[in-house]
Amino acid sequence: MHPVEHVFFLGSVLVHYLVAAHPIYILFHLQCDALTTATTHTGFEERVVKDKTV
Repeated sequence: MHPVEHVFFLGSVLVHYLVAAHPIYILFHLQCDALTTATTHTGFEERVVKDKTV
């Protein structure tokens, strides 16, 4: 991830400083953010079904 991009992307977790949340939910939020980033950079954004891009 690019240096500035990760500040904005993972910065969404900072909302938990304003809104009280259980620490496990904060960890889940971080895990989802990190895994989403990894899967979107793999190059499999499109599905091909019967020779058509979906």
